[in-house]
Amino acid sequence: MLDVPELIEMKRKSNTRSLKEMALLLRGGSQIIWIAPSGGRDRPDPVTGEWYPAPFDTSSIDNMRRLAEHSGIPGHIYPLALLCHDIMPPPPQVEREVGEKRVISFHGAGLSVAPEISFADIITASKNPEEARRLVQSLL
Repeated sequence: MLDVPELIEMKRKSNTRSLKEMALLLRGGSQIIWIAPSGGRDRPDPVTGEWYPAPFDTSSIDNMRRLAEHSGIPGHIYPLALLCHDIMPPPPQVEREVGEKRVISFHGAGLSVAPEISFADIITASKNPEEARRLVQSLL
């Protein structure tokens, strides 16, 4: 977000609009919302070629938790991994410019869903807020 100072305000407004739209969807109930909390596309390790999820931005997870808690109806948060590199692979390195070349192919996709994360249970079982934060991060 901070990589191009001239675009910070535009990006902030866009993020605010997205959060408001997600809040409306959650208040309506019966919605599935998928976000990429790493903020981008996963890439294989450049040395080993092994796939691994990009590190999650914990503030994204916390935003989803707050949205679900304040929606007024029960919400559920499940970690989900989606492997779709062969459908539309990202460039080998992270691009800062808009308009990167997109190559699209027909391939299968991998999907993995982990058990639900219950923030309330984690907080109740924790001795202090720092321990709760570490437990949540270990689940992600």
